Amino acid sequence: MTGKGTRLSQDFRNQVSLESEYAQFNQAYWSGTLPPVKLSWELSKTRVGIVFGVLNKKTGLTHPTEMRISAYMKLDRERFEKIFLHEMIHIWQYAEQKNDGHGRLFKKESRRVSRLSGIKIPKTDDISDLEVSEHVSTRKFAVVLMRDGDKEGVMVFNLSIRSRYKDLIAFLKSISADDFWSVIVESRDRDLLKFSVNRKLPRRDLYAYYRPLPGMINRLMETGKLIAEVKGKQI
Repeated sequence: MTGKGTRLSQDFRNQVSLESEYAQFNQAYWSGTLPPVKLSWELSKTRVGIVFGVLNKKTGLTHPTEMRISAYMKLDRERFEKIFLHEMIHIWQYAEQKNDGHGRLFKKESRRVSRLSGIKIPKTDDISDLEVSEHVSTRKFAVVLMRDGDKEGVMVFNLSIRSRYKDLIAFLKSISADDFWSVIVESRDRDLLKFSVNRKLPRRDLYAYYRPLPGMINRLMETGKLIAEVKGKQI
């Protein structure tokens, strides 16, 4: 194991053996009692790790079969260990038939492992502060930047939406909020890779697209290609 805070290489999949990490942690915190499972990397931007199990229909018991860790974001050693141990607790839950998701039993085991390891294991993992790994290819997106009062939002689209820019503009113009402002830009900004990509025009309230975006709207306004300013209010 490398030191706390050590930055793993841009493709850290070549630097970390999931099998070795699993064996070490299993022995250190579960006395080697966790069952062997398939260990693999994935490139998910919506989750940092996941455990799969198979239900035995005869016994009604679910047995763990696979654990995946996402290499989509850059991780340092400390964050990697938090994620890995979090998922190993889910393995323990399946193995002990104590699967209550992130409920009381998960929290109790998390406290035990945290106490032994000195690693604070999160109930969930916030990856909003992480950068996208260099091995994830960037591409150009169509982006709607929005402000409504003190709320900021971003909608990211595939460039196939170009043929429907008029419809998108009409949708944005239909929003009646007095303080609403929006523009459409095209950009290759790497932070856009963190967002879900829409393939169709929105058909629901825009509330889901609002989130803290420190400096991002101004940066995209400066670096992106302006397509249309839908509302005239200035930021």
